Amino acid sequence: MLQAHLDSQTNAFHRDYLPVGYPHDTQAQVSVVRFMRLLLKHERGLLRNLLLTNFREFNRRVSGPVPRLGDLVVAIDCAMGSRNQLCPVTNIQAACDGTTRIRIAFLRLAVVDYLVNRDAADPMAVWATIDYHLEHVRNQSEVFATLVIEKDRSLFQNRHIDDIPNAELRVPDDVEVHRKMARVARAP
Repeated sequence: MLQAHLDSQTNAFHRDYLPVGYPHDTQAQVSVVRFMRLLLKHERGLLRNLLLTNFREFNRRVSGPVPRLGDLVVAIDCAMGSRNQLCPVTNIQAACDGTTRIRIAFLRLAVVDYLVNRDAADPMAVWATIDYHLEHVRNQSEVFATLVIEKDRSLFQNRHIDDIPNAELRVPDDVEVHRKMARVARAP
């Protein structure tokens, strides 16, 4: 998708910002793809670290409760979205729609689930696991999204990570989704 966007740019953009010969030269294309992969690797690492705020800190101690979803949205936006400009918290939270909140809540649960519950013999990296889950999530119902948000609220509402049982740190499974669907169907 990003490469298509780059390809659609003007010749002046290609000349000023991309390797000589792009988009027709294969070596120039390979160079751009490698660079995009490197940037993506660093962005994913930053996102992982933000998702793990006060769950697992790198090079420092956990300093407080795991942030609520709204606070996490603001932290992610400040670190990754509006890096070059200050934006009021209310604007950031208003700009983050329900779908984005669900995705962030899901990503946090998936990263935490991977770290706490993974099989040490499983060679899949955290993002490979998340990519697999995201494909599954695309086919899930609204009930799954509701469960993700409910679980995020129940686990991470001003609680310290040491107060949350590891068994609860997992993505909702199909059994939970079907139970919730049955409860919703029975409700008047």
